[in-house]
Amino acid sequence: MNLDLDLIIRNASIIDGSGCPAVIGDVAIADGKIVEIGTVNGNATRTLDAKGLALAPGFIDHHTHYDAQICWDPLLTPSSWHGVTSVVMGNCGLGVAPCKPDRRHVAVDDLVIIEGMPRSAIEQGLDWQWESFPEYMQSVTEKGIGINVGFLAPITPFRHFVMGDDAIERPANQQEQQQIGDLLSETFAAGALGFATSKLAVDVGYMGKPVASRLASTPELEGYAKRLKDAGGGTIQIALISQTGKLSDYEANLLDRLLTASDGPVVWLCLHTDNNDPELPLRTLEEHSQLIKRGAVPEVCCRPLMIQFNLNSPFAFAHLDCVGPLFLMSSAEKAEQFKDPEFRQIFREQLALPGLVSGDIWPYIQVHGSELAKHQGLIDRSLAEIAAERQVDPLDLMLDLAIESELNINFQFAATNNHETEIGQLLADPRTTIGLSDGGAHADMLCDAGYATYTLGRYSRELSVMSLEQAIKRLTSDQAKLFGIANRGLIKTGYAADLVLFDPDTVGSPKTPEWADDLPGGNRRMITKPTGIEAVLVNGEFLFEQGTYCDTLPGQRIVAARE
Repeated sequence: MNLDLDLIIRNASIIDGSGCPAVIGDVAIADGKIVEIGTVNGNATRTLDAKGLALAPGFIDHHTHYDAQICWDPLLTPSSWHGVTSVVMGNCGLGVAPCKPDRRHVAVDDLVIIEGMPRSAIEQGLDWQWESFPEYMQSVTEKGIGINVGFLAPITPFRHFVMGDDAIERPANQQEQQQIGDLLSETFAAGALGFATSKLAVDVGYMGKPVASRLASTPELEGYAKRLKDAGGGTIQIALISQTGKLSDYEANLLDRLLTASDGPVVWLCLHTDNNDPELPLRTLEEHSQLIKRGAVPEVCCRPLMIQFNLNSPFAFAHLDCVGPLFLMSSAEKAEQFKDPEFRQIFREQLALPGLVSGDIWPYIQVHGSELAKHQGLIDRSLAEIAAERQVDPLDLMLDLAIESELNINFQFAATNNHETEIGQLLADPRTTIGLSDGGAHADMLCDAGYATYTLGRYSRELSVMSLEQAIKRLTSDQAKLFGIANRGLIKTGYAADLVLFDPDTVGSPKTPEWADDLPGGNRRMITKPTGIEAVLVNGEFLFEQGTYCDTLPGQRIVAARE
């Protein structure tokens, strides 16, 4: 082929994202696209010898919360470090648009409480160059982005935009539904991939109340789903589960009605393995096989859900009714509440009820860090073990330790997803979708943005749960198909040259994140760094090479491919 080539990658082990066996060959790139695969003759502006390395499509992360971070970090780190070349934002119904100027504090409160971002970082980082959602999509991408970005319309700010504070008190009436629906139709016409919402009990935000999308009625959500169908289709994402690994009758019915109304896929989270019943999510797959066959796709995560928390920000227990009001209290007021025997009894009773975090959780919560000398002997020990030694109730122990430290003692909670055999079965099952990185969210508690490299390193190479080719397909073309992302997710002629070059013998990411002081204002967040990633290309340009940023912003906005 006689072309003016920009780049030839030679002698790579090409894993094209289709699931087919890897082949050794060359890939030629021109004008941001893949133009030839196999044995490429001729020359290019640059030639890279990739002998011994694997070349795959860039990973597609469809569950992120970079809606605010994109304003100050166009590279969307740490996801892009790990070979993610496309992300979808707006998940779980949370976001910063649409937003009227006098309601910005509402969006900020939701991000602070739910996503664990420091308030000063958000207030310094957001420039608010938008009011409508189409304006937001244009504003955050037109200045240049490192990787490709697609958008889901988040229902919470849409409800606030129309309903004000009533959005966190009740379902929308007919007139309000019409107004919200009109805004959504405008957003879909501007290229949004679909919409996202939440019914998740832990999603408590502004004013310490359930986020606005949780108040949307089933008929209300059906109306929005019909708007999506009328726009030509798209994907719905919903945060749903009331109990780890299991759908309630209400949740199954809601999925059924959204599928009927939208005639498209509904991605729901999530299937985590339960600490007390690790096979529960596998049974759920079979119990709801017909619903899943129609397009109700459960999200699964490859990593144990390891939450670091302190009781000054008690997000781990936000699903309990008694905890919601704590988010409006000062540290001193929280400490007084924790001393109250009546509060402790209510906390204990609500924790005993079936739910996302419930039952005997104390063997899974360890003391992680404290500045008090008297606490040093407790580090890395479980609350169950310490409580048994002291002959006290573990809930009382946790609250007493928090009070002693003025709420500065940190705990680590292995909340769910701690059983690799069952996790591996979920990851390899084509009825599920791998994701739930939550990139950009919960920055003070966890960082799962390295889920793709972790999948390759742990579940493909070390545990042989699935072949490298199968794992790549699950992380690339399967994601593109599910979210209607055209011309990405495969190494194929004519497709965008979104590529990741890696060493299959070393690719991976650690279980434990690290701290970085790189948020606006020098605020802290948790990050995770990859191993084995040699280069990341976006639309044919190098974004990172051997871990070094290449001073480019080649990302593009992903627009829904509708008829």
